[in-house]
Amino acid sequence: MSCPTLNLNINTFMIKTTTKHTITVTAAELKKNLCTSYVQLLQDELESKETDFEYFKMDLDRLQDELECIEKHGFASTFRDGHTMVLLNPSDFEYVENWFEANKNVSEELVVRILDNDGNQMEIVQHVDLNY
Repeated sequence: MSCPTLNLNINTFMIKTTTKHTITVTAAELKKNLCTSYVQLLQDELESKETDFEYFKMDLDRLQDELECIEKHGFASTFRDGHTMVLLNPSDFEYVENWFEANKNVSEELVVRILDNDGNQMEIVQHVDLNY
């Protein structure tokens, strides 16, 4: 008497859960925050008794370059260049900072969702592009 052979195909699947944190802002708000930051810098330079107008012009040119870069390439490169603090409002930046300090868990994501003036999504910036 022989025993029947049992063929089993067993597939093991790993299910990964990802928690996604999203900060939603408008492109206009990001540009305004960037310009406000530069205006403050320029005001500080003007109020300084040792103002070097060459630096003033360089900072003004840098603002223009940043805005042109945003128009051509979107916001990700500006975030990547370390401008996260000046692009986001203080509470959103604090959230980003706290998220990076606390995030040791690879199953979490942080994205900045950028909307146009009509509320349509323009761009998503992943946490890997957020430098500060």
